[in-house]
Amino acid sequence: MEIIKVGIYLEDSDFAELLAEGLSREYRGFQIYLLDGFDRSDEMDIVLASHPSGQPHVVEACTEVLSGEDVMYAEGDTTFRVFVYKDCPDLINDLLYIYFRLTGKICSYRGEGACKTVFFCSDCSGGAVTRLSIETGKAIEGVYGQKVLYVNLCAIDYSYDFVNHEEGNLLRLLYYLHNSVDFPINNFITEACEPDCLKTGIINSYTDEIDAELFHKLLARIEELGKYNYVLVDVGNHLNRANRELISNSDIAVMVVNETTVTGKAVSEEISRLRGSDKLISVSMEERDSYGNAALLISKKIVEDCKLEFEK
Repeated sequence: MEIIKVGIYLEDSDFAELLAEGLSREYRGFQIYLLDGFDRSDEMDIVLASHPSGQPHVVEACTEVLSGEDVMYAEGDTTFRVFVYKDCPDLINDLLYIYFRLTGKICSYRGEGACKTVFFCSDCSGGAVTRLSIETGKAIEGVYGQKVLYVNLCAIDYSYDFVNHEEGNLLRLLYYLHNSVDFPINNFITEACEPDCLKTGIINSYTDEIDAELFHKLLARIEELGKYNYVLVDVGNHLNRANRELISNSDIAVMVVNETTVTGKAVSEEISRLRGSDKLISVSMEERDSYGNAALLISKKIVEDCKLEFEK
């Protein structure tokens, strides 16, 4: 998913905060920043401001209904203008259209995305990511009462050692997603376990086929169920290019870190650069050894961070 950095700089700071919360709750592709000036505007993809600055990506937030198109240029210049007192879905569509006009990139809006994605990974073998991610899922459900779906995208799925769930067919699932076949996603989920698990297989030879497009098709089908608050995705130490892209665009990433590896440092820096250091939870090999305590701390961080998705 394309992550769009949206800065909000409005005279009415109370409304700006409410707007930021509404936009971030409604569309998970926005990373919202509350600004107190144009000093950081160059870091943003779009800035919604009370007054234009002359920069193409600074959009004038109008408080009166515009005549003609809802998204339009101000007379005599190239400043985009939008009416901000409208429903969040409509405003999101306006901002995505402006983003397309500025960059040529098309980003789809699927409506409210209730599921938050949390990727678990490791920069070395023996990181026991699978057990840690399952224990974290249990903690999120048991302590916070939130519903979790566990997804294993490792070449060898060790989750069967910790959760009694049914084996599935990853290749068939990928075929359905790739060809946009209408199928009941419930058939690929085992619910008689804690947490619920997506049925893949003990040996998954096709995990390299899962790119950003296929994963977001899968996530869309899961979101349609309307029952899961979090999707925990376990990729182990399989840090290929596709998985690194997925990890970098997740809501939160949890990495079991061995500081001696170059790969771990590179992936951690990549996540921090694209999503912000606050979206990366690093767990040392020593901390990981106490699975229960580590899972409680991680679940607390995940749930508290996802309550407030925008940054001040």
